Amino acid sequence: MSLGSSDLDPTAYAAGSVKVSAMVASGEIDVMICDLENAAKYLAKYSPVKGIPGALINAQNLGLQGDIAVEQQNYAKAVKFYEQAVKEYEKRLSRCCKLELLELPEQRLGDEPSEAEIRQALKKEAALVEQKLPKGGALIAMCIEGQEISSVALSEKMQQFAARGASQLTFLIGSSFGLDEDLKKKADLRLSMSPMTFPHHLARVMLLEQIYRAYQIEAGTKYHK
Repeated sequence: MSLGSSDLDPTAYAAGSVKVSAMVASGEIDVMICDLENAAKYLAKYSPVKGIPGALINAQNLGLQGDIAVEQQNYAKAVKFYEQAVKEYEKRLSRCCKLELLELPEQRLGDEPSEAEIRQALKKEAALVEQKLPKGGALIAMCIEGQEISSVALSEKMQQFAARGASQLTFLIGSSFGLDEDLKKKADLRLSMSPMTFPHHLARVMLLEQIYRAYQIEAGTKYHK
């Protein structure tokens, strides 16, 4: 696992009425049990209105404001937890490299943007990114269509970039709709952590951990097993 109990205090919370429990032994083994009966009751509240597939639910009329408020509170707690994890890996990486983490604003779009609106937003975001890209470095874009490689392979790739004379490695995580196509074409490597979808803040933690792990693999420490 990426974060052991020795790294950060574990955080547990319930999403809606879904019972989620975790048993942790020495930070090594997790057994997570989801109560499907409770989950079914929770999801039933969000079933299509009047049997119309895909119908939008009026949260106010269905009395779901409380659930939405709880989800918002859970999200805020999760973000704080992820931010603590980022600080931990920034501290660890300070012993391996000079790390600079830049946060650029994403373009705000409506709930149902058109393809044209998304492309335009990604173009604007790409322009901001390109202003920050260092010269003489290698660009690694995180995108769903990228390669899925092992931690050892990532370590080897990073070593190869350094051997070829790259002065910096820039890892790029896109906004809600990903990265601009032209920007991805400029990448020296496209990587995907998984075909699954993760919150942006969690993806940041996962990537930082993998970068730290890559350096530990190269150094030959016992961190990677």
